Amino acid sequence: MPLPPPELPTTRPANPADVVIPVPIAEKIWKEKVEAIRFYHGTSETIAQQVQKVGLSPNQKPYLSTDHAFFLDILNKLGSDTGYTNNKENTFYITSSLEDAAAYAIMGPEMLRIFYLRKCDAITDDWESGKAQTAGVTSQEMDKVRKIHNKIKTVLNQGRPAMVEILKNSPTLQTILKKKINNESFYQLLIDKKAFAAHVKDIVARNQGMTEEKAAEELAQIIRHQFHEVRVTETIPPTELMIKKGTDFDNLTRATKERAKVITYCFSDIAEQPFEVINAVQDFINYNDGNRQEFIGLCKYYNIGENKAHQIFDRAKKIKEAK
Repeated sequence: MPLPPPELPTTRPANPADVVIPVPIAEKIWKEKVEAIRFYHGTSETIAQQVQKVGLSPNQKPYLSTDHAFFLDILNKLGSDTGYTNNKENTFYITSSLEDAAAYAIMGPEMLRIFYLRKCDAITDDWESGKAQTAGVTSQEMDKVRKIHNKIKTVLNQGRPAMVEILKNSPTLQTILKKKINNESFYQLLIDKKAFAAHVKDIVARNQGMTEEKAAEELAQIIRHQFHEVRVTETIPPTELMIKKGTDFDNLTRATKERAKVITYCFSDIAEQPFEVINAVQDFINYNDGNRQEFIGLCKYYNIGENKAHQIFDRAKKIKEAK
C-alpha cells in the first residue's frame, strides 16, 4: 500500500505584533541625538522661586533695577568700564547641555560674581584712596554702594543652585528656536525625523563613500551645536517649565553629585554656603594643594568666622587625604 504524501508545512500569516520592522539608521540616530535634545537654564533657588510664580523672564535678575542704574552711574563717575553689562539686560540664555547649565548654576549668578563683587571692591579701593571723592562720589552714595555690596554677599552666601528645564512641548520654546534658526528647512530637521532622514540621503548621494550612519551622526552633531546656547528675550510661562532643586538638583550630573558630598561633609552645620567658597573647597580637594590663609581670607570676605573657616578647611583636607 503506497504511503501518503508527506504533509507540507503550512504557512500562517504572521501576527502583526511579532513583526519587527527595522528602523532606518537615520531615523534611529535622529531619535537618540536630536529628538532627545532638551533645554536648560542654570540658576539659584532664590530666582527659581520667582520662576515658579511668573515663569522664566529676561527681566528676572538677582538685583534691583534701581540698584543697577545707581551702580552704573557711580561707575561712570569713576570712569570704570561697564562693558560687561552690554547685552545682558532684558535677556537670558538657555542651553542644550545639562552639564553646562549645572556648572553655571554651581558657580552662582554670573553678574554678581564677575561684575558686581569686583566693581564693589574697586569702588571701595577708590574711596579709600580718595579717587572716588575727587570724582564726585558722596559719602551717602558710598553708603549705598556698601549696602548693595552686602545684599550681593547675602545672595551669594545662600549658595543653593537650581535647574530650570524647558518642557519639550513648550510652545514658547518652539517660537524661540524658530527665531534662533530663521530657517524653516533647518528647523524641520529638529522636529521631523522624515525630513532629517531625507536630508541624510541627500548628503550621502552628494558625497561618494559617505555612509548613512556617518552622515546622520554628523548632521545630528551640527544641529546640537547650533542649539548649544540660545539667547532668549521672551518670557517662558511657568506651566512650560520644570524646576529641580535640593536633592533633585544634586543628582543631575557627576559635578552636582560631587558638590553635594562636599556640602554634606564640610558644610553640614554651617549656615553660610557661598558659591565661591564651596567651589574653592572642591578645587582644593580635586586639583591643588590649597593655601589655608588664602582660604581663611576668602571665608572672611563672605562673613564666615575664622573658626568655621578652619573647620571647613580641615574637613576638606581629610577628604583629600582619603582619596
